[in-house]
Amino acid sequence: GRSGEARHPMSENLSPMALRLGAGTRRTDAPAGGCRQLEGAPLSRSSSNSSTRSIDELAAMDVANEVQRIASPVVAYVEGASAEAATGASFELEEAAAKLQSWCRSILRLRKAAQGLAAPAVLQALDHLFGALSPPSDGTASTPPPLVDALRDAESSETAMALTSTQEAAKAATAILLAIPRDGGLRRFNVALHGPRAFLSALLVAAQPKAILGDQHESLEGRFLRNASRMLVRAFQELAATVLDLANGPTEARAGLRLFRVRLIMVRWARRYHASAFGSWRRADAQRVAAGMLGPYAEVYATVLQAQQGGDTALADAAQERLVQVRDAIARLVGASTASSKIQEVEATVRQQIQAATSYVQETRSTASGASTGQQTASHAAAVAPSSAAADPAASPMEGASPVLSLDEALVNERLAHELILNPEFQLPALPEPPKFSAPRPHGPLLPGNAPPSREGGQEQLSQQAMLGRMQSTMQELFWQRLVNALTPTTIQGRGDISVGALVQARYGGPQGTFYEAKVTACRDDGSFDIQYTQDSVVETSVPLDNFRLADHPLDTRPLLALITEVRTRLEAATPRRPDLHATYREVLDAPLLKQMLEAGVLDLPAVVRLARFVLESVENLEAPVRADRTRVWREDFLGFIESQQAASEPSGLVRALPAFFAFVNATLDQLQRDTVNFHLRSLAPHFRGDAAVEYERQRFRMKAERRLVALSRATQWLTASIPSFCGAQEGGTETQRLALQDQASPSHTRALRGLVVHALVELVKQPIRWDSPRAAQALPETLIWDGPRLAQVRDKMDQVILTSTILVFFRQVLTASGAVPSQETCEALQHKLEWLLVQPDTNLASIQTAADKAARDATASAGRPLPENAADSLKNLVASATDPSNAVFNLFTQRAFQILTTTAAQPSTERARTSLDSDIGASGLRDFRAPLLDAAQIFQALVWHHSNVFLPLYEPIIREAARKVSSGGSITRPT
Repeated sequence: GRSGEARHPMSENLSPMALRLGAGTRRTDAPAGGCRQLEGAPLSRSSSNSSTRSIDELAAMDVANEVQRIASPVVAYVEGASAEAATGASFELEEAAAKLQSWCRSILRLRKAAQGLAAPAVLQALDHLFGALSPPSDGTASTPPPLVDALRDAESSETAMALTSTQEAAKAATAILLAIPRDGGLRRFNVALHGPRAFLSALLVAAQPKAILGDQHESLEGRFLRNASRMLVRAFQELAATVLDLANGPTEARAGLRLFRVRLIMVRWARRYHASAFGSWRRADAQRVAAGMLGPYAEVYATVLQAQQGGDTALADAAQERLVQVRDAIARLVGASTASSKIQEVEATVRQQIQAATSYVQETRSTASGASTGQQTASHAAAVAPSSAAADPAASPMEGASPVLSLDEALVNERLAHELILNPEFQLPALPEPPKFSAPRPHGPLLPGNAPPSREGGQEQLSQQAMLGRMQSTMQELFWQRLVNALTPTTIQGRGDISVGALVQARYGGPQGTFYEAKVTACRDDGSFDIQYTQDSVVETSVPLDNFRLADHPLDTRPLLALITEVRTRLEAATPRRPDLHATYREVLDAPLLKQMLEAGVLDLPAVVRLARFVLESVENLEAPVRADRTRVWREDFLGFIESQQAASEPSGLVRALPAFFAFVNATLDQLQRDTVNFHLRSLAPHFRGDAAVEYERQRFRMKAERRLVALSRATQWLTASIPSFCGAQEGGTETQRLALQDQASPSHTRALRGLVVHALVELVKQPIRWDSPRAAQALPETLIWDGPRLAQVRDKMDQVILTSTILVFFRQVLTASGAVPSQETCEALQHKLEWLLVQPDTNLASIQTAADKAARDATASAGRPLPENAADSLKNLVASATDPSNAVFNLFTQRAFQILTTTAAQPSTERARTSLDSDIGASGLRDFRAPLLDAAQIFQALVWHHSNVFLPLYEPIIREAARKVSSGGSITRPT
């Protein structure tokens, strides 16, 4: 210490920090009133009592530096140095101790984690997910591939998901995550983002990102989730390898523990990253799903409004119930507040669209009064054209069965008119004939065509069409089974009449549900039962007796009365201008009266026979003679069966025959409507020709555009994107064509506009898109929304020509090289075979290769020599490469075929198109394909010329503006 300073006796036991704070020392020479000396001290080292510093200087003053500046230099040196030295030493000792303790705890935790991960159950789990941790001892034992490899080799996303949905995979993931030290950083995430299911989902995404994430795998959230999933899988794979080394080596090795610690840090970071990415993906996915649900919500909301306007209370109530369900689903996805704002926007838009649609329909009805003679004829023809629901153009009757024409009906009328304009022979396809009447078997199917398929064994292979047909048959059988069960009384009096194996009628869907036949599988001690429904094998447990129909329960007449009301409504719709028949239908088919008769028990078999005879005779009187004879035969067979059941006192036979009766009546009414529609189409076809048809479609589109029922955004993008390629492909130079598109006074202006439209339509056909698919309808230009199937038909014929001609070239090439030149008959036979295969829905590459290989072997066999195997392999490889755009032969035929299509489409009539095709086809090498090329050319030529005549006045300002931007160096936005 310094001289003149005394040390306190207890100062030896104080810490340096306490010494620095002055707890154990005291200046012996300090005056007693030292504290008071500060009272008279100036605010600065100057002799003045006022401060000489400005406000800025005070704000910038460093207090620590100011204290050091004011203090005595000697005191500051001695006390500062000693205190800092003592404090630094103390801090180093305390930090070292804390570090040692932390290291010890970390080593203990690492050893505990290593021991946990090296447990046999965890090792087995790691082996199941990421691969064998040790090879077989003898080298001969085979082990199943790890889950990560199996997922990578899975053929479909369904197979991959099935692999991760097993109980073994779930147990393995749970065991691994439980063995890893807990991470406090994951607490802020939902457990669903870092639990076993999320862990397995990372394996799925890492193995099959496109299949699992779908179209959104390239989005920002999709890329994050892909990277996070791969990182998580890699981190666990490295951890598994390190655990294996620790399990096989000494656990005391410091290098092994250090590497193990690094692997755990990698896993911890990867899990946090994956949880964050997975959460972002889920939120974005919820937004996408909610946006997708807004479309169905708008449809249901429109149904509610239309039903309320039409006074259909039942439909409005049913749609309102579904509307609430969709609204709740959207709220669960994005939250109540966001959902409410989005839904309000959708509802406002729907109300506005319905108002615009109502205005459009009203103006459609009054268009003919102010139109020209030709236009008036076309408009009147459209006004009386068949109206129907959107799903089936012939589902509703003709000539305004309802005084109010809906927008859907108006648009269907316009679509049928469009088909007649492009194809005067257009007819809706005929419906299949209803089956003949056959007596229902006691335990057989209720309809003849709904018999369950028989299989001898193995897995059954079904096409998509066959699967949909089977699903439809199953739903029909369920519907008819509901009708039969509702009208079939039961003999069960109470719980004592029910035993295992007994057939009962159980209510499905709650207290207001429908009774379906079920088999009792167990009788519980509490008085409830386990049942299995006989139709779809659905199992329910603990079903109370109240859900069973007993003998004293009344029959459920609702399904029968609903069917009778539907038949009456359809008969009235088939005769819209016969109020006398309507009165007769309502008198005989009065649902309330029939309900009272059923409940009172006075609707006996003779009354049912009279009712059935009335319905069948009513249908027969409306049919054409050729169909009436069929209905008459069916009626006599059906009534004969009913009378036989009456004689045998078997009311159950009548009940089981009702599904066949109603199915036949509805099928005949469907045919009646379809025949009526086709008759009107034949009558109206002469009115939709020439200028009247062009003006009719142009006026209808303008009316819809003015009411914002349709826009031209996609059409504008389509035309704008076609201008550069059109100008570059024409003779005379790019600038000349651009000037011709811009200058209305140019003599080639109209020809250039038509040429651009032809070019743009050809480019649409070339696109690798099925234009008749539902998704493609959202990408088609608005002016071509009804022509998607026509464009797809042209593309199919062009593909058929190009692919078949390419394969025939390879076929001749391989056989010629093998010394067997194929005959013309052989090539024609293969051409017909390939053309047939290419229009079959289940054709694949293997079937085409098989057809070419068989034709080649038959040709060489007829020449007396076998086909060499190397030649057969070469033919298969060439056929496989036939659709590759880089294939020179395929590319050559593509250019030639589309050049022919472009040339013929530019002709003003089908006759000139045929002449143009015959003059060009000789040099193209496609003479053998004249028939399919002519079909495609005629379809396309009719579309091109009618489309140009209708929409060229609407396209002209769009094209001129787009050409001007191109000339001035503006950018072209291509449609996506």
